[in-house]
Amino acid sequence: SWAGHYFAFDQQTGKLNWRTKTQAHDFGGLPDSAAPSLHKGNLYVQKKGGLIAALDRETGKLQWEVIPRLGYL
Repeated sequence: SWAGHYFAFDQQTGKLNWRTKTQAHDFGGLPDSAAPSLHKGNLYVQKKGGLIAALDRETGKLQWEVIPRLGYL
């Protein structure tokens, strides 16, 4: 969201499962700039500032983040 979060909802009930900030500041993230990808239990997302992060699929907890090398994005 432009509010600076990724959200995960239950597909059957619509209930919010988790919410994770896309960055540490309160001026929002830009997660709509890239589509997330799901692989082996992690959701790979873009965070503000060009970071790529892995979020745990079940909890939304940050597993790791990295700044890609120049020309990767």
